[in-house]
Amino acid sequence: MKNEELYRMMSDIDDEFITEARNFRKRRKIIPYVSALAATFACVIGLLNFNPKIAYAMGEIPVIGEFFELVTFRTFEYQCDTTYADVKIPKIKMNGLDVKYFDTIDELNHQIESDAQGYIDQILKNKSGNTGLDISYDMIENSEQYLIIRLNILQTSASGYNQVLYYHVDKIKNKIITLKDLFQKDANYVEILSDLVKEYMHKKEEQSEENFFLNDFKRIKENQNFYLSGDTLILVFDEYDITPGYVGIYEMPIQIKEIKEFIKR
Repeated sequence: MKNEELYRMMSDIDDEFITEARNFRKRRKIIPYVSALAATFACVIGLLNFNPKIAYAMGEIPVIGEFFELVTFRTFEYQCDTTYADVKIPKIKMNGLDVKYFDTIDELNHQIESDAQGYIDQILKNKSGNTGLDISYDMIENSEQYLIIRLNILQTSASGYNQVLYYHVDKIKNKIITLKDLFQKDANYVEILSDLVKEYMHKKEEQSEENFFLNDFKRIKENQNFYLSGDTLILVFDEYDITPGYVGIYEMPIQIKEIKEFIKR
């Protein structure tokens, strides 16, 4: 689509704006390329702030650079006798012109905030004291295909209990994905991965000749924590899930080639 056609399709852009667009196209022949490109992007970003039609139309224009940035959306600090909380809730911020992700990112931001708020509510209801809550966050991946965010949760009472929550956006499919979404519809991914976990645990203990894992593991959770790293699916187990408490959070690698026949193409 030509620039003029793109502008004319938006009814509330007046003729003066279109004339200016034509003039700019003529001027750029004599303006150094880098300066012209920078000026254009500065102008477009400003327009996005007040003209939603421009924002929508610009989704057709490719943008160079990162779209997503992780920033602190809200902090919560609480101290009452021997109960405390130090919480940092992240928000994914869009840094680009492509608006097709807006609904997906907005949904994920609300999900992250809701999950963090759940932990805050728990500690505010706790009347026994001697408890603490720390929540921080990391961006694990921001690649061409995946955006992966992690919440790090530490709850303390008589001892500490570590948890993590992972959130994934498939940028190509433009959707929030769970472990189930990686597998074909008829694949029993819980049983498939559980068998691989048992096999991994058995091999690990044979090599170390000690009971490194807890003996009561049956199967993974349907919403098991995970993240993707190259050709590897990393299953993430909270403290005490499959190992003694001193081990902490445990990450178990599963090679994609081991499950490729069950993965969505």
